[in-house]
Amino acid sequence: MIGNLNDFDVEKDAICYEDLHPFDRYLLHTVSKLDGSLRESYDTYSFISVTQTLLNFINSDLSSFYFEVCKDRLYLSEVDGASRRGVQTVFHHTLELINLAIAPITCHLAEEVHHFRRGVDPSRSKGCGSLFENGPLWTNQFEAFAMDEDLVSKWEVVRSLRKKVFQDIQAAKETSAVSSSLDSDVDIICGEDVLPVVKEIDDMGMYEDDSSLLNAALLTSQVSLHGVSGDREIVGRDSMKISVRATEKHKCPRCWRCVSDSKETICTRCERVIAKDHPSLVFEPPAL
Repeated sequence: MIGNLNDFDVEKDAICYEDLHPFDRYLLHTVSKLDGSLRESYDTYSFISVTQTLLNFINSDLSSFYFEVCKDRLYLSEVDGASRRGVQTVFHHTLELINLAIAPITCHLAEEVHHFRRGVDPSRSKGCGSLFENGPLWTNQFEAFAMDEDLVSKWEVVRSLRKKVFQDIQAAKETSAVSSSLDSDVDIICGEDVLPVVKEIDDMGMYEDDSSLLNAALLTSQVSLHGVSGDREIVGRDSMKISVRATEKHKCPRCWRCVSDSKETICTRCERVIAKDHPSLVFEPPAL
């Protein structure tokens, strides 16, 4: 997180909470829940619970979920675009809580993070001072990120679906049907109890990066949703059937996602981003 906040100035670049994508707001909701758990553990002097809760959050919510989905936005989206700045805004708040939480246990590490984030070398200048003297106070600043439980349950559906799809992609990899999620087309047949929720989430898209949020979250070439009708019957798990096949699209040489219409041609998203960040570059289609 620290490395990806290198060019982030919270005063100029942060996206206000209301303008963040619902996916980013969901991660901040998990930060709010983490805040409550950590404060409760410190109130009872349960330091082992603090470390266990932090490790579980970092492994389950950050590393294997949010980081996995959003690294694409960090490295491939417009430098100053809302998509990338949104991830950085989430990183800023998340890092602030984690640093406050580890300060009583690993005080020197927390102090180094405090100075580094403010561009200060304490060996040359007192600069921003000590985290423990004039750093941000750990009060209730993260409570505002809590979401309504009905909204949270929708994102839990996405996490559950993601786990199931990855299991089926892994099975397809073992038979050499696909090589990874990137070159996979996924068909999801949902029962009437699940389809409205999944479709609502999918239609949110992911800023300008992807019109399908599920496609962005699953890192696939294409995701198609279907209801139960005709020859589409539910025989899978939990009112849902998943089918994985190799895509007919081509690999984009910039983002490596299989979304290009022809070989060695960048996708429309990468073309738009490069045209915005590097307007002097001109792209010509390859000779046939």
